[in-house]
Amino acid sequence: MVRLFILFLTVTGLYAQIGQLQNSTSSIPTSELREKAEQGDAEAQNTVGFNYHFGEGNYKADVEAVKWFKLAAEQGNMEAEFNLGYCYTYNSSCGIEDGPNFAEGAKWFLKAAQQGFAPAQSALGFCYSLGIGVPASGAKSKMWLKKAAEQGDTDAQVRQGMGLLEAKKYVEAIGIFKIAAEKGDSRAEYQLASCYREGNGVEKDSAKAIEWYQKSAKHGNMFAKLQLQYMITPVKGDAINNGNQKRGYDWAGNTASIISVCGLSTRAANDPTMKLLLQAFLIYDESCYKAGLSPTNPDRINAEASLIKNIMDYKIRQGY
Repeated sequence: MVRLFILFLTVTGLYAQIGQLQNSTSSIPTSELREKAEQGDAEAQNTVGFNYHFGEGNYKADVEAVKWFKLAAEQGNMEAEFNLGYCYTYNSSCGIEDGPNFAEGAKWFLKAAQQGFAPAQSALGFCYSLGIGVPASGAKSKMWLKKAAEQGDTDAQVRQGMGLLEAKKYVEAIGIFKIAAEKGDSRAEYQLASCYREGNGVEKDSAKAIEWYQKSAKHGNMFAKLQLQYMITPVKGDAINNGNQKRGYDWAGNTASIISVCGLSTRAANDPTMKLLLQAFLIYDESCYKAGLSPTNPDRINAEASLIKNIMDYKIRQGY
């Protein structure tokens, strides 16, 4: 059961690390786009695939998107190569019929990465870090992340920073996070806040931690909002630190809190699937409470962030 839970967190975490589908501004007029795509223009084919994915929003359209991405990728279009890799990895929204194919996804990421495409280099670096579709290799992960980070890819910069944190190279990590945070990356802002909160590489400073959490929350980081609640307004009945748990876990209060933090409407909160996702978060949160695990524990933070991402992904997919 523990192994399956870890796998669940790993796979859900992947989707936050491989970026988004790519389509640079096309110089081809819309009226000519389909004709050029059918004539074999790779840029047009990638754009048609991109439009199918985002324009129609149903399974049939996503199958069409993959078809056009593949046509462009087979001609060496690096954006299409990345997009195809994304689709093989994240099949639930891309119309790949037989489920995720991580090896095929990594293959296409590699083709784009070898052409110098930073989002693909970043995605490949993440795949190597966890052995997703490729044999795990810390050296190859660092190599590809470095290449992407040097091109200014914020995903890679954040991953680099996380690697430095794990190696306890806090000062170097903070330097990397600041570069990404200056571009408004909510993950980098969140990690900077955590460094100030924990005193990793800097002196502990709750005021600066709150400042960076606020910036991260402003840029959409749901878990930064939760951290602000923990730091500014302690959860009612939370007496973990003094060992007094007479009042127990405040299920109703924390349900209201997570609904508020995720911005769920009444309709969204009453969706049967959403209820299950909320319940998953609350069950885990309660188990941490009963075990006396602090809200600032890194393992708890990472796990709850993944559970919140599931809630937000479903919210977006359903249009709530």
